[in-house]
Amino acid sequence: MGYEVDGLVDNAGEKFLLEIKTTVLASDVYTGVGQLHLYDQPIPGVKGARKILLLPGTLGEEIKAAVSSTGIVVLAYDMRYHNDRLMITFPEETRLFSGSCHRQRTWRRNESSLPARFLVARLSA
Repeated sequence: MGYEVDGLVDNAGEKFLLEIKTTVLASDVYTGVGQLHLYDQPIPGVKGARKILLLPGTLGEEIKAAVSSTGIVVLAYDMRYHNDRLMITFPEETRLFSGSCHRQRTWRRNESSLPARFLVARLSA
């Protein structure tokens, strides 16, 4: 069908459906919200999963509240370059939600685009 989720994590029977975006532009937020709500229908195994929108930064409180009111948890990660390496870190709120300790991974600037599946694996590890 051409639909693919960024991440589906099963943690002791509780499912989490993750949509990972690489900007906090309004278009990415709207797309992520729509994807999370529509995936229940065409993709087997995601119905009933807790929906998480993972963004590279924070949203304004008003839009975050609006997204949250639709049943989606909004979490953040941080991307920045340091010594020609892409650093990915998760703020405390995201780490507390996922129950994980500090997670970090680096990529060289010339490597391919941000591997979203890595973020899922690290967030859920």
